[in-house]
Amino acid sequence: MRQSRLWSTWALVCGVMASGLVPSVSFAQATDSSAPPPANGSVSSEPPSPPPAGGLEPASPGGAAEKPPADNAGERPFVFTLGLGPTYSGLLGGGDSEHRGGVVLSAGGVNPLGDHLGFGMRLSLDLTAFHRFMQTVHAANEAVGWSNNAMGEVYDWAAADGDFKGIRIAGSIFAFVALLASYAVAGVLSLSAPFAPTSTIELDTSLDDNFRPDGLGFFVSGGLALAIFIPPDEAEAFTGAGPTVGLGYRLERVEFGWDSTVLPEVPTMARTIEPA
Repeated sequence: MRQSRLWSTWALVCGVMASGLVPSVSFAQATDSSAPPPANGSVSSEPPSPPPAGGLEPASPGGAAEKPPADNAGERPFVFTLGLGPTYSGLLGGGDSEHRGGVVLSAGGVNPLGDHLGFGMRLSLDLTAFHRFMQTVHAANEAVGWSNNAMGEVYDWAAADGDFKGIRIAGSIFAFVALLASYAVAGVLSLSAPFAPTSTIELDTSLDDNFRPDGLGFFVSGGLALAIFIPPDEAEAFTGAGPTVGLGYRLERVEFGWDSTVLPEVPTMARTIEPA
């Protein structure tokens, strides 16, 4: 039975925020009763309306447009953040090879629940096993090299003189089409190489508390994290769940934050088969 493990991650992230609040602008044109009649000389046949009792002049049509817009400063919008920063993760009590620093990529959002509280979600990738990048690139190059050699062999076989050349040419077409799949595999490996160093995939749900009602300034957060951890020197991945805490500072378009998570391995059921 595999021993239960406990690992921790921390990350210092600088993110760029995108607000969901879009300001609106309205336009209105006021009329001037002293302006001359239209150029075509047409005059309205309707008599002017009499002034109201009390001698007050009627309000101009543009008066309503001159009122200041409603104050929306207290409305906190949903905020989406993309972040990048340094990270550190490793097994608690493990060897030196199981503790690595690297880079974290994160994306998250906060939905306001009131003047100060908000519900947040964050997805982060900890890239610490950088040796996997070169392994993936090498595998992609090997796939391209094998495909090139196979293409050459099929061509030589189809172009050789001898009996059944027409049949061989027809068969080579199917072989070339099948070999295109190996190039597709090489392309997928090349595209996935930047994410091959991923050691932790973490999804956090948290409750955020902002010190200011507009959502800016200092904030603290706490919640639950679910994660998949792939140790740098192992191919086997295991899952974990545990508490996560964070704090940070939000500006108009930039957020600085620190997050720390402790993740015990989720226990799995194991069954031992005794010999008869």
